[in-house]
Amino acid sequence: MRAEPIWNAGHRYGQPCPLLRRVEEFIDVHLGETISLKALAEVAGLSPSHFARLFRQSKGVSPGNYLLRRRVERTMALLIGTNLSLAEIALAVGFSDQSHCSRSFRKHFGICPREYRRSRH
Repeated sequence: MRAEPIWNAGHRYGQPCPLLRRVEEFIDVHLGETISLKALAEVAGLSPSHFARLFRQSKGVSPGNYLLRRRVERTMALLIGTNLSLAEIALAVGFSDQSHCSRSFRKHFGICPREYRRSRH
């Protein structure tokens, strides 16, 4: 039987503990910046390897994949809620360029950002 991750211990009904919530909030606030595993581990007060292991146990994905998913989700929201160009959105959510943003978006949703925006307007 696997031990429950330390930051989920004692929390029920799907509510993340304050430590995990703090890491998620840090990601959301700093999404447009480069976020390293080391920075996330520091927010959690853990070593990078221990943090990565606990994060994967708690969220089911690596910190890097979670960060990528949050960037794609924020891209989706900005495509619908703003008239910013995809290049502007890509930089605002932390992608290195428009091409990286488009590839990641297509991988997650199966359509390109332009098609997504057209379908929502």
